[in-house]
Amino acid sequence: MSDQPQQNQGSMISFAAGGHHFNLRAAAVIVDRGKVLLHKIAGDNFWSVPGGRVEPGETAAQAVIREIFEETGEQAQCEQLLWVAETSLNITAVNTTKSDCTSMYSFHLILVCWHSKTA
Repeated sequence: MSDQPQQNQGSMISFAAGGHHFNLRAAAVIVDRGKVLLHKIAGDNFWSVPGGRVEPGETAAQAVIREIFEETGEQAQCEQLLWVAETSLNITAVNTTKSDCTSMYSFHLILVCWHSKTA
């Protein structure tokens, strides 16, 4: 399978099962002149390396290339697999419009991270 960006299939590898939400994500660590590329999505209060959910039929490397293009407009290539991280976490969210309304979310996340560079 080619490591070229694919058309967005509109369906990510993310699903709920038994009150738990599963996500498969891929990310890139891009270092240029000793600095790491980070981005911040409007509304988020944190910075992250570029990446996102893997689409069905797509490798993690293909997802990284697609996400870099979607987020920066730059062509990228994956060079070396850096790590695979797996975590499970529970998050309590408060509805800010209804102070008495809280929700518990349970997530299972697998993150595949690549050393990448832009063309």
